[in-house]
Amino acid sequence: YEVLKGTGIMVLSPEKDVALRIRRFSRRGFSAAYMPRFRDVVIPVSEPGYFVHEYGHALDFCYGNPSRSVEFLPVIAMYRTMVSEAAPDGFDREYYFRPTEVFARSLEVYVMSRAGLCKLQRDVSESPYHPMSVRYVNAVVQYFDSLFVRLC
Repeated sequence: YEVLKGTGIMVLSPEKDVALRIRRFSRRGFSAAYMPRFRDVVIPVSEPGYFVHEYGHALDFCYGNPSRSVEFLPVIAMYRTMVSEAAPDGFDREYYFRPTEVFARSLEVYVMSRAGLCKLQRDVSESPYHPMSVRYVNAVVQYFDSLFVRLC
């Protein structure tokens, strides 16, 4: 994954590698996806910025769901508090508060803080579902820096 150089994201080891598929979607009800059964990150031709988010799901799945670890709980708690305050009334809490979603969205925040905006990353700086407070960003950077050291 030459494309990941400079993003701060850990590259999956060869035995956990995933395929990147860029394709057109037709009435599937989603913009991009990680498909664990096939170990595919699927992103649309028109929106390569979904890659970091879906790669977050791949990392989470391939490394035994660190999104459900004790170490990630403080990030989840902070995320839920901040999103509850910023998101519009009636947002889908069940979806946005899933540990796997928090993990993927937090990876987007991590990459943005480490590498800035790139073509593989959506601009999430104004999204109510991607807290950008200094406190949250620091917690996310500390968590992912530590996780990547443990997994290497």
